[in-house]
Amino acid sequence: MAPRRIDPRSVRAASNDPNAEVLRALYAYAPPDAGAPCTIEHDGRSIAAREGEPVAISLLAAGVDTLSRSVKFHRPRGPMCLRGNCEGCLVRLDGEPNRMACTAPSRDGREVRSQNSFPSAQIDILRVTDWFFPKQFDHHHLMVRYGTTINEVMQSFARKMAGLGTLPERPERAPAPETIDCDVLVVGLGPVGLSVATALARAGHSVCAVEEEPFVGGWMRDSLRWFDRDGRRVCGAEASDRDLAALRAAGASVRVSASACATFDDGTIVIQSDRALWVRPRARVFANGCHESVGAFGDNDMPGIFTARAAARALRYGVRVGESVLVCGPQEDPELDALSDALSAAGATVHRLPEGASLIEALGASSVTGALVGKGESDAHKIKCDAIVAPTSRTPAFELAGQAGVEAAQDLDRQCFAARGDEFGRTQREDVFVAGSVAHGGRSPVRERAIVGSVEAWLEKGRGR
Repeated sequence: MAPRRIDPRSVRAASNDPNAEVLRALYAYAPPDAGAPCTIEHDGRSIAAREGEPVAISLLAAGVDTLSRSVKFHRPRGPMCLRGNCEGCLVRLDGEPNRMACTAPSRDGREVRSQNSFPSAQIDILRVTDWFFPKQFDHHHLMVRYGTTINEVMQSFARKMAGLGTLPERPERAPAPETIDCDVLVVGLGPVGLSVATALARAGHSVCAVEEEPFVGGWMRDSLRWFDRDGRRVCGAEASDRDLAALRAAGASVRVSASACATFDDGTIVIQSDRALWVRPRARVFANGCHESVGAFGDNDMPGIFTARAAARALRYGVRVGESVLVCGPQEDPELDALSDALSAAGATVHRLPEGASLIEALGASSVTGALVGKGESDAHKIKCDAIVAPTSRTPAFELAGQAGVEAAQDLDRQCFAARGDEFGRTQREDVFVAGSVAHGGRSPVRERAIVGSVEAWLEKGRGR
């Protein structure tokens, strides 16, 4: 597969077509070639990369889109979301199994090995399982009819093939956790989390704000649209960094690459890099957004299929997800329109679904070579492409709030479950609040101010006891 690295200078020097303005602004603000050149090793092959960019991005830039194989059928797997929401990029990294290549930074000498494959993810002879059992594979009963001995041999083989990765090459010693006491813990620093955390910090409350990614802004940072800050139009990356600067200036303690993984009545466990934090807040605000995946269509697990946000994120790092890209979704969607324009400005051939048509099936053996689209099987036709930006399915990440005692409510409009909270962000737990898409959907400055008021009322109530 051809390399996909973009020369940002050519994008910045592109014509004055307004459709390319945001991409040019992004590359001028945060150039994707800013990281020092380095070399990583993938399955014995040297790959040119840039310091700090995700390993999965480095591999995509080199044309490597198959990083692992599925556990049971050994179907090829590749990065789909580029933000840690899927298992497509699990690799063995510097001797540690099951690391997500989309969240691990590249640095000189990093060793990347594919997992769950033999001899490699690119050529896996165990893929025959998928071909021999196209409908189902019940290894528990497959050999029962042939007697105990043959069945025991089969079970032994199945157990050896099961699981993800192998044990680390060396044991790790966990450092002692750090204890943090604060008024408010805000989990998730997308636009809503940044807004709420900043308002609470400016009001004089001690705020600990955590974000599992190495940067803040959420969907806004990956957006290829304009945002207004101080009367200026800025790209999503600059808008996010300005909001982060405002949060820090307000006095909040900000932790990035810090994942809140469990919460209890008396505190929340946060893992930052390899260190555990025990955060003991008086109030908790969960604004940790949504899980993203692609919708339901044939062979939707094939390498070369991405969410719209993943394709935009790759462009932010100066990498095209493909040379010929099918972008699926509504014709007049501002985000998809901006993504299509940016991909074109970066030199890709972009296809959009015809009005009323849908994606029926991805085509290809080991990676995408085309797509079957249409309004139904009777008028289905093929589009040749090497990447698909598929319809995105968003599910509120309500699990952490659920651990804190917040009920899950059925959201019929979004066809999912979300954390149950009222218009003031209040839940059945007086000290737990929910904000943004983890609960009720999109942004609303009025609602964000109401949530801040609810948190402050609770903190004041606690002081009066």
